[in-house]
Amino acid sequence: MEFEQLNKDWNAEPNAPEVEITVTGNDVVVEFYLNAFQFEAFNEGDKAVLTFRDCLQYRYGSPNDEGFYDHSRYKAFGVKWGEFYLVHDSDWKDNFPEPVAVSTQPTDELKHYLFYFRDGAFECIAKNYELKILSIGKATGYLKHFFDNERWFFELDEEGYATRQIVIDNNGCHMSCFEECLAEGVVDPADFDGEGISQWISKEEFYDEWNSLLSQHIDTWKATKTNYPIGSICSGKTKAFYPQGQIVEGDGFIGVCKMESGSLHKIKNYSVCDYDDSNMWLVLKQI
Repeated sequence: MEFEQLNKDWNAEPNAPEVEITVTGNDVVVEFYLNAFQFEAFNEGDKAVLTFRDCLQYRYGSPNDEGFYDHSRYKAFGVKWGEFYLVHDSDWKDNFPEPVAVSTQPTDELKHYLFYFRDGAFECIAKNYELKILSIGKATGYLKHFFDNERWFFELDEEGYATRQIVIDNNGCHMSCFEECLAEGVVDPADFDGEGISQWISKEEFYDEWNSLLSQHIDTWKATKTNYPIGSICSGKTKAFYPQGQIVEGDGFIGVCKMESGSLHKIKNYSVCDYDDSNMWLVLKQI
């Protein structure tokens, strides 16, 4: 057997990739956070989606990172933990523990893919795969502002426009992915006219706050994804225009549609083409 490494300039987040596996027809979709610490091309929160086409079977289980060096079936072949491989001349027909069946099809053209994540090894027998990067966009600054009993957190793009914002006040915590609290225009501490205290902060500090608040909505987000699988049809109305696109609100969901023009509050039909987990948005395409 030979192992061809497929990830040359990217990899999964080494500590908390948060792997999600879904089956759509005969395809298996694996979504996870990317390693923005090792690869400067990515931002924290960027994700990868591997779609394995015409899958016969897959598995996700032992070994994890701790058991890799003692329990990996392929350690003797020089594979490394944390990498993504295509296995040539594989023995998968005789050695594939606890497979999850996806389809029944001829096996002549199928390939064996292997990815070692932190919490387990993913293996898949499929015809081919596709890689897609879900980027949250390039942010160049993170700002925290205190004013009376309020705290504002901003993620700013290269031109100084807010792409994400948190507002914490006497009424609770407000996130721009759920509420229309994103600042309009360029955000410049000098424009606060000395009211309150502004402080530039690290990306890590901003995302500690963002992810902590976002985690409180995880059950609702899981239910939304169940109710609106990829390929499903939904309707909603545009409630705001963000740098990411039109923000669409519908029955039990908020979505983003990457159109540059449109009318507020007009109901339109959309298809669900992806998920933006970092904002808990459906990624929509107008139909």
